Amino acid sequence: MVETSSSAFLQHPREERRRQYCTQQHRPQYLADLNLPSGATKAEIESQFRRLAKVHHPDCGGEAKDLMRIKAAYDEALVALRDS
Repeated sequence: MVETSSSAFLQHPREERRRQYCTQQHRPQYLADLNLPSGATKAEIESQFRRLAKVHHPDCGGEAKDLMRIKAAYDEALVALRDS
């Protein structure tokens, strides 16, 4: 019989995904578009924007509307970070 502890359960990938999903419901849409947690720093926002821009840029096979959505989310995230 395998002994399970509560700390081992919390590290299970499904539990981690469930926790992330539950916390994602309460974050602003611009952070959801960038796939970032609600406490993201400026460096994390910039890094994630660059990563997503490389994937969704029309010159790299992405859609222009997706890139515009990501750019708008990036701008909104920086404004919110500056104002907080």
